[in-house]
Amino acid sequence: MTRGRVIRVAAAVITVVTLLRLAVTAGVDASTAVELTAPEPASLPEGDAAWLRAQLAAGPDGVVIDVPPGVYQGPFLVERPLTLRGGGAVVLRGDGTTHVVKVTAPDVTLDGFHIRGSGMNLSRDHAAVHVSAPRAVIRHNVVTDSLHGIYIRG
Repeated sequence: MTRGRVIRVAAAVITVVTLLRLAVTAGVDASTAVELTAPEPASLPEGDAAWLRAQLAAGPDGVVIDVPPGVYQGPFLVERPLTLRGGGAVVLRGDGTTHVVKVTAPDVTLDGFHIRGSGMNLSRDHAAVHVSAPRAVIRHNVVTDSLHGIYIRG
């Protein structure tokens, strides 16, 4: 894909997203609106990213890891089957240079996080969550400030 085509496609995507946001904003009844944002990082404690990386690397396959509320500085790599639960008050923040969470193992569940700050390199398919393994379950997450939200590579 040529650079000019990439720029045109990106501009088209931005236009569509902007129009969708305007349409949704204009048509939302406040009584039925769903809050899709996590607390701002300033209102959450700094999470122990080293602890989270150790949990991702250790323990038996299939383990369930409940992540305490906080802001955790990524990126993070998931290389074994597990369930990672955030409960909504957990922010996984990328460093802006790559994926925030990269999943290379099958049977991974990522549930209940606000994920933000992926890299913006289109040729590397940077994403908030980059999945390259089968049977991943990505649910109840909010993604912001990322090139791709959830990128699944088969």
